[in-house]
Amino acid sequence: MVACFIDKKGTSVGIDIEQIRERIKMIAPKFVTENDNTDFEDTQHFHIVWGAKEVLYKIYSLKQLDFKDHIHIEFKQNIGKGFISKNEYYSAHFLEYIILNDFMLVWGW
Repeated sequence: MVACFIDKKGTSVGIDIEQIRERIKMIAPKFVTENDNTDFEDTQHFHIVWGAKEVLYKIYSLKQLDFKDHIHIEFKQNIGKGFISKNEYYSAHFLEYIILNDFMLVWGW
């Protein structure tokens, strides 16, 4: 599965697509915090959080972000906001996702 997201206005954007798999539960403690909110639990919750944090990492583009310490997400249904906070840097972004068969597609700007 391949996904592409381009903004013609030059806004920084990001996209992530991952196959939904149960094994994400094993690595979830490395990137999910209590403050990361979605309307789901367990595997789907972890995939939305992972995808959203990947999107924000791509938008930031300077690397060296810690997924637990520097990125926070909040979703209500399939629309959310993501926040990057590192040292003196802070930004907020819109996020959306859709489940396509057994894939989670998350994008943001």
